[in-house]
This record gives sequence, structure tokens and C-alpha cells, in this order.
Amino acid sequence: MNQPPYRSSGRTRSVSRRVSVRMHTRQSNRSMFADQRARRLPGAWFFLTLLLLLGGLGIYTAIDNNLLRVETVSVTIPGMGRAFEGYTILHISDLHGKRFGPAQSALQSALRDRSYQVVCITGDMIGQDEDPYPFYELIDALRPGVPVFFILGDEDPQAVISEPHYSNDVLAEFISGAQRHGATYLDAPRPLSVGGHTVWILLESQLSLDMDAAEQSYRNQIQRDQAGGNAQLAGIKARMRALNYQLDVINRVRAAREQMNQGDLYIALVHHPLQGDFVRGLQNWASPANASPYARQLDLVLAGHYNGGQVRLPFLGPLYVPERGLSGRGWLPGDAVTQGLMQVGGVTQFVSPGLGVSHAYSIPFRLFNGPRVTLLRLTASLPVQ
Repeated sequence: MNQPPYRSSGRTRSVSRRVSVRMHTRQSNRSMFADQRARRLPGAWFFLTLLLLLGGLGIYTAIDNNLLRVETVSVTIPGMGRAFEGYTILHISDLHGKRFGPAQSALQSALRDRSYQVVCITGDMIGQDEDPYPFYELIDALRPGVPVFFILGDEDPQAVISEPHYSNDVLAEFISGAQRHGATYLDAPRPLSVGGHTVWILLESQLSLDMDAAEQSYRNQIQRDQAGGNAQLAGIKARMRALNYQLDVINRVRAAREQMNQGDLYIALVHHPLQGDFVRGLQNWASPANASPYARQLDLVLAGHYNGGQVRLPFLGPLYVPERGLSGRGWLPGDAVTQGLMQVGGVTQFVSPGLGVSHAYSIPFRLFNGPRVTLLRLTASLPVQ
């Protein structure tokens, strides 16, 4: 007997249900995989964007670390004589053995059309490999005929050799080499004539030096070595050469102090920036009996050492500056002592941002902190507010 057309068999209903389940499963799976892909896509884009940003930052940093800048800063020295108006100092610091082009050609190009009357270099010019030639090349790249004075930094090799070595020279070879290239190692005050007046370039360490006590100490050491009966030993001879060199320095400091006058300009070179308490103590200590006039009349201090913090953050300044026993360092210390023009104990100080990379920082590059040299133009006029 035929069944009614509107009724289906159980088998037909079962097959229909299975087909419906499969179709629903496929749709569910497609929907699930689509959701997973949608969830994975933003994460992939995030990491891709991060990689692109880091790559761009790396390229920018590599270019920026080799792009030399020359900045000009006006330095006001109230009461300065008219003869010194516009006197310009090229301040260089913290090369750390870096080259800017072959034989410092980029530095030479950057300074070719610049005018300056003296070059002051405030230390850390030699790299960790102690190769002096980048420093020599820098000296050669400067304008011929302009006096160049340099001091040492805490990462430079020792200046005075008091141990036996292959020659009878007292000063380290890289210092002698720099002097052969035309620079002057500043171990005693040096005068420069400007319009009938004098600019003194001098060492910060000699501001508070007690000449008589230092001389007596060196002479006592020489007498002890001579009394020992071993004056021909290589070690004793090397030490005595160093002590006699120090006595000669004291004599030259004394001679310079006798020539210093009230109206002269006094510029001190120091590697570590001076602190206000030190300057105030120095000024209180100074008297005609134990110091020359410049201890009280110091006009300008030039320093380096911090490399501007080396890693800087936009709008925040240096990220970190090593403490080294001084206050005001550490994380986000600001620029109060790390770079630029500042007042310390009533004395104007300029701290160079520097050129190279110091191993005192754990990051071996400069970030948002391009290498710079500075032209300091002296003026007696106060800036217009």
C-alpha cells in the first residue's frame, strides 16, 4: 500500500538531520577560525610595527651618532673688559677615540667657515683601545695658527710616567704626540694676548694648590730616594724624573701667578664639572697669601665628562647619569649639571655635550643626543629679556 505523500520515512529524517549537523558544524568551524584569525591579526601588526619602529630608530641612531653639530652659545661675563668682547672659544670634549669621517674630515668641514680665537679641549679624547690617532687627526683638522690647549679626563691614560719605560720621557707618548701635532698640554697657566690684555687658560686643580706644601712634599720624596743609595735603579730614576717634572710645574705656576693682573680674563679647564660648594669654598679660602687673584676672579669654567647623559629622552633630558659619589645624578637628573651653561657658586660654567661614547654608561651609543662641539662667544652685555 502506498504511504501518504506528506509523510517521510525515519531513514529520510535521520539523513536530513545528519546533513544539517554537518552544515552547521562547517559554518561553526569557519566562524571560529575567522574569529581566531581576526584575533591574531592585531597582534601580528603590533609586532610588525614594533620591529619597523626599532629598525627605524636604529638607522636614525647610527646616522645621528655620526652627524656632527656645531652650536654657538653666547656667554655673558658681567664687567668683562671691552677687549674681550666677541672673543670666541671652540670647546671640544669627550671624543673617546671616535672618528667623524676619514681623518676627521666631517669635523674639518663643519668648522671650515667658523671663526674662533682659541680651542679648549676638556679631556677623555682617547678611546678604550688607547689609539691616539683620532685625537691627532682632530687637532690637524682645526684652523691652523689657532692655539689649542688640552687636559686629560678620567678615561684617558695617565699623563706623568713614574715607572720604568722604554724612554726618558716624563709625559705619556700620546701627550707628546699631541704636542707634535700642535696642541699644548695644559699643566700650568698659559697667557694669551688679546688687544693689549691677557686671557689666562689654566687648570682647575691648581686653583686651590698650596704651592709651598706641594713643593716641600716633592723635595722630601726626592731626598728619600737619594738617601736610599739606589739612585741608579731604573724605578728610582723614573720616579725622580716625575718628581722633578712636578717641581718644574710648580715653578711655572708661581711665575704665572706673578704676572696675573686684576683686569685679566681667567678661564679654567676641568674634566668633571665643578659643584657650587667647591667653588664657594675655594673663593672663601683664597687670599693674597695662598692664592693668586684668579681664585676669586674666575670668569669661566669649561668642563665635560657627562656626554649630555649619552641617552636622552625627548622633553625629559638625560635618562641616567652615573653617580660617582656626587649628588644630583642617577635617573632623570635633568640638565642642571650634565650639559650646557650654568652658574656654580657665582661662577659661569659650560659643560660640553661631548662627541663620543663613554664606557661608564652601559649603552654603547648616544640616543637623541647628537655629538656636538661648541663655539662660546664672550660678551659683557646681559641678554635682552
